[in-house]
Amino acid sequence: MCQENQGIIRDGVDENRTIYDESWSSWEDMKRYGPASRWHRWLIAEILKTCGLGGIGSVLDFGCGNGVTTQFLSELFPDARMTGCDISRAGIEMARQRGGGGDSGSSWTTAPRFYRRNLI
Repeated sequence: MCQENQGIIRDGVDENRTIYDESWSSWEDMKRYGPASRWHRWLIAEILKTCGLGGIGSVLDFGCGNGVTTQFLSELFPDARMTGCDISRAGIEMARQRGGGGDSGSSWTTAPRFYRRNLI
């Protein structure tokens, strides 16, 4: 990837992180109760039902935001260890406060370097 594109991507990641860090607290109700978010969680559950997944030991929620979906996944897989990863420090802090880990615990991390180098 050329240097110019790397700069554009880095700037976009930084701009998105700022937007999310400044906005998560006002989006809390929308992410928990909004129709799109509820439908998203229903869709995840329906897809997972068709996969016949049992005995899941760990779940990675990449782009976990404030942890609402991670918490939902921990209810579907109560014995799994949950890991939430997001670019937003504010989202990760909200996820930590929420908990949302299975019986095996949970962990939360920001991953700006991973986003920049490995997702594109």
